[in-house]
Amino acid sequence: MSNPKRQHPMMILTGVIAQLKGLIWPIVLVLLARTLGSNPDEPFFDRFTLIITGVTLGGTLLFSVLRWLFFTYRYDHDIIEIKSGVFIKKERKIKRERIQAISLDTHVILKYLGLTSLNVETAGNLNEAEVKINVLTLLEATQLKQTLQHNGQPTEDAPSAPPNMVEVDTNTLFLAGLTSGGVGVMSLGVLFFGFQIFGIINAVTVDFKTTWQLVLAAMIALFLVLLLGWILSIIKYVLQYAAFTLQRENQELTITRGLIRKKEVVLSLDRVQAIQLIQGLIRQPLGYLTIEAKVAGARSDDAVSATVLHPLIHEREVPAFMASLFPQYVLPQTMTSSPKRARVRYLFRASWFYVLLTPMYFFVPQALFILLLWLPSVALAVLKHRAAAVSLSEDQLTLRYRNVAKSTLLVPRHHIQALTFQANPLQRWRKLKDVGLYVLSAPTPTYASVRDLELSVTDGLYEAFAHRKEADPLKTEAST
Repeated sequence: MSNPKRQHPMMILTGVIAQLKGLIWPIVLVLLARTLGSNPDEPFFDRFTLIITGVTLGGTLLFSVLRWLFFTYRYDHDIIEIKSGVFIKKERKIKRERIQAISLDTHVILKYLGLTSLNVETAGNLNEAEVKINVLTLLEATQLKQTLQHNGQPTEDAPSAPPNMVEVDTNTLFLAGLTSGGVGVMSLGVLFFGFQIFGIINAVTVDFKTTWQLVLAAMIALFLVLLLGWILSIIKYVLQYAAFTLQRENQELTITRGLIRKKEVVLSLDRVQAIQLIQGLIRQPLGYLTIEAKVAGARSDDAVSATVLHPLIHEREVPAFMASLFPQYVLPQTMTSSPKRARVRYLFRASWFYVLLTPMYFFVPQALFILLLWLPSVALAVLKHRAAAVSLSEDQLTLRYRNVAKSTLLVPRHHIQALTFQANPLQRWRKLKDVGLYVLSAPTPTYASVRDLELSVTDGLYEAFAHRKEADPLKTEAST
């Protein structure tokens, strides 16, 4: 085993910054209050404020130095040992066979200094990494990772890196960002900050003479918000998945991505519980989609919990990609769709809210602009009905459904944690039933469902799973 080692001294500075991060907004508010309420003839800070500030900064610096001093690690090909703690001492030893994933996380500043962070994860801790070394040199991190990864082979004897199975260029990333579904979230952020700015400066005063002027202004504002949100989502996507590569070596995947914050994850294929193909509203007509893996045992704040295997791939390339990476997952040639008579239920769920608001339109005519959202809701309901389908083979259950993006979830039978069937009185009258399944993932199991399937189809699924061998750990639930 190697001699005990400490983190890079830069960890002291990063520790101070991390501890002060939570005080940023209180400090800003205090400075703002002092600026607005201070007397020009008086000093900006009094003696008491300076003393408290100095004690806080000094205490934070001292604590970071002590944390760096008492944190040591050492390792060999079988085990990694961590000792830490200033007041409460902790000692952890993790055997190599318990390690589920090793990831490197490099911010732009650490990258410039040739440093990185290393996380070692096990299946037993979902809240945080079992071992997290915040700052160490990239050479040391690579050596540690290779020692634990290559069955104890020394770094110089480790096999050379395998060729990239996936390597995404900038043009593809730009197209992926252009067609991503992040525009909704970004637009909400733009709208929120827009309201905050207008509320602060109080500089916009518009008197609308007619309802149509209000509707037109709302449409223009919505267009501008969506446009800015779209631009920001493209920038975010490109930065997040820049230099995306995927490599496979034996039963491990190595995924690297990110420009400002570079992430490198080494993932065991045994942790993959399901494969999800996702097509957004813009990508579907173009024939592009994203491939994700649902992973068990990942932390809730880590990208491993829903790992992107390919940010943008054409439909015709998916079979070859799956055959080379996950040959046990089979794309079904045909699927059983929701019957035509179920479409009215999808339309009802998309329309009942607007119908309930009908009386309000008479008292508040300006609320008529809400009806502009009715048509998109109905169109989305039709798309949801067309997407709803299920397929069962000897080894795999496939669900196809749509929230906004269309998703196809491929789940091996032995990875299904629970299978649920449910129907309300109206569904029983129409001989329809919902089917759903749970798959192990973090931080909570993944749930997917297909609504309003033919009763004979769901009964066939129930029979197929209910009469399996007792050794099968699958749990089947039926509720009406």
